[in-house]
Amino acid sequence: MNGVFSREESVWRTLVATTPVSLICAGTDNAFGKGVGTPSHASSVYCIIKRKIRPLDVMTCQASNEDGSTRLEFACTGVSYGIGSDIAVESEATRWLGVHRYLYLKIKRGLFAPHKHEAKISYVLSDNTPIDPETGEQVLRTYYEIMDDTAQDQHNVERCSIYDDSDPDAKQWKGDADSIFHPASEDKYAGQWQSFTSELTSAGGSNVYFETKYAHPSDGNLDLIYSRKGNVMQTAEIAVRYLSNTFLKSELVGYYKVKAMVIEPIVEDVLNVDGEVFAGPGPFRIEVVPQLLCVLSEK
Repeated sequence: MNGVFSREESVWRTLVATTPVSLICAGTDNAFGKGVGTPSHASSVYCIIKRKIRPLDVMTCQASNEDGSTRLEFACTGVSYGIGSDIAVESEATRWLGVHRYLYLKIKRGLFAPHKHEAKISYVLSDNTPIDPETGEQVLRTYYEIMDDTAQDQHNVERCSIYDDSDPDAKQWKGDADSIFHPASEDKYAGQWQSFTSELTSAGGSNVYFETKYAHPSDGNLDLIYSRKGNVMQTAEIAVRYLSNTFLKSELVGYYKVKAMVIEPIVEDVLNVDGEVFAGPGPFRIEVVPQLLCVLSEK
């Protein structure tokens, strides 16, 4: 991704719009393949043959270097802080557990040997998510409830991937480049920020349905979900609810559709960006870039 965006703007805008990304899953587990919709070799080959293409939102993540400069990483599945940070640091050492290492580390760092994670979380709410007029809360809907609303987007990316010289201007990504190179700008979203400071079990932004119930691959939002640190009984309750997939009902859990977020660790920590360690120091600035990539997908 960094190599693509180091090119001239007209070049990378054409590249991301006309080059579908395909993944053939291998190894123990792959969140990208499972989240996008190519979880197996057969599904990947099927999508390649049938040219089943859809747009995909990407998250841009920015951190500071010691000399004051900044660096960027890109996430297609999600970013996480807290237990997610622990998993990024420790997952390689437990690779022998295969796909079960993630559940093992969640239990280990969530219940039996938790690390302290405290941060200020700032976020900008989505402007395309319906609001309940009575409660003022966001109306959250699953992918399957709104998938028909975005069917036209899939048609557009399929047209862009046709290799001919017709209408080259139409075969370019039309989004805001500032979201890529200057994510979660204070000035861009002035007056829209909401924030809280808390000791946390976990917090992050997701774009995959198996981590966040209402995630959509290309709705132009990232799904912010966080869990505040509670007492022993509350922590045990969340653990039980997590196993039964009812953890969103916990009073310690928050869930919002957002456009941008900033994680400012009070306790020095790293960020988990698509399963890899993204070191600080913070603040970590994260913004969703709507439909930046086009990917081969069964969805």
